[in-house]
Amino acid sequence: MAYTLNTGHALYASLVELFGVQGGALVSHKTARTFTKHADATYGTGTWGEHFSSLAAGYTAKGAAFSPYLTMNTNTYPNYTVVAVVNASGAVQGGATSLFMARSAGGDSIRTGGKTDSGNAAGYRVAGSAMGTGPRMITYCRIGATAAKLYSNTTLDVNSTGLGADYGSPDARVDYLGGWDGQNSMTASIVWLAVFNKELSLAEISDLYDSLGASNTFGLVSTANAAPTFPGPNIGNQTGTVGTALSANTVSDSFSDSDALTFSAIGSWPPGVTVSSAGVISGTPTTAGTYSTLQVRATDTAAQTVDSDVFSFTISAAGTDANFAITSDDATFSGGGVVRPMASFAVTAADATFSGGGGLLALASFNAATANATFAGGATGDVTQGTITCPALKNNTGAVLANETGVTAYVYSVATGAHVATKTGQTTNPSGILTFTDAAIAAGTTYRVVIVLGSGAEGMDKVAAT
Repeated sequence: MAYTLNTGHALYASLVELFGVQGGALVSHKTARTFTKHADATYGTGTWGEHFSSLAAGYTAKGAAFSPYLTMNTNTYPNYTVVAVVNASGAVQGGATSLFMARSAGGDSIRTGGKTDSGNAAGYRVAGSAMGTGPRMITYCRIGATAAKLYSNTTLDVNSTGLGADYGSPDARVDYLGGWDGQNSMTASIVWLAVFNKELSLAEISDLYDSLGASNTFGLVSTANAAPTFPGPNIGNQTGTVGTALSANTVSDSFSDSDALTFSAIGSWPPGVTVSSAGVISGTPTTAGTYSTLQVRATDTAAQTVDSDVFSFTISAAGTDANFAITSDDATFSGGGVVRPMASFAVTAADATFSGGGGLLALASFNAATANATFAGGATGDVTQGTITCPALKNNTGAVLANETGVTAYVYSVATGAHVATKTGQTTNPSGILTFTDAAIAAGTTYRVVIVLGSGAEGMDKVAAT
């Protein structure tokens, strides 16, 4: 959660500085300051939200230094008030007083906490033993050079006069939270530290106290609900097929926000495809087409939104793949694997197997230009393939041309003389028989086949396709 100063608050004009904790770090809400935390100091949470915890460690202060320093004296501000909101407070070591803010190099300090130190007649010092251990708001009002008041929550604990003018020097300033090296240190879980350039009235103090609540609620600040963001990764273009369920695509992780988010679809999405409130794209497309300029929108609890990258959804019609190719060795299709009509189908890798109905339907063309492509158990379905098996090829001396490579077969219609197909790069088997298939060859039809060997020798035969 992000916090900003409440500029409409009645005390805003009198506010000199406001220290707080946000996202596990000390922040200054009035002046740009840097903080250097002691390694043993910690961050945590409590009754009123996030806090910074200084640690009592004898004469070694374990809190946090800040820069630039804060001028705090009665020369600059004749009257001023320090308000400390703590989730817890504890021991003070190395001395009797609690120093929420101090000067790291020594000297004048703002010493506020529980009760005035009975051993100090001046009364501006605060004894840690009386601070208690639970959450509270401690208010210290310096009134001129010689008087002070101390409140615990909304109760006036101390009303001192005749104090020493310790803060009259223009050099009096603070630059450390949680103690003073060489003097004392304190344990306190600080939620807020506010400094005002006037004495606050009891009514004003009560108003501040009543404004405290969980999650760092405080009247001096406004809680800014940041809008969600889209850091990515991008959703990118999507594809699908009519009648085929999409794989669920969870895109919520591409968005970021401290609030709970709900999701919706922006644009004209494919019918049957949805974005759930949890940010999951799913569904079964019903209409083919390309659906462009689509986005996913995230909405937070304050109705703030952010949209994803722009992408498209391309939905293909069922059974209308343009082509299909097998390029990996030993590919296997079984149990109804490839069953859609396709413009073309090519097997270009060895040992492709189609079995158990896993074959092909209604192909315009088929190329099994590979070794050992196997179609079994009804795998080929009604593939429109015809096979020509030529008689054993022999040379002029009658020798069988076994394993003859580089053979070209020209196939012609006997009825019309029209050229039907050309098969190049063929090889005869060990018996000299040449076998080939082609989608243009119809089973049961007789063709004239002209065979040209790699040497250029030619022969011709009539063969009935099967």
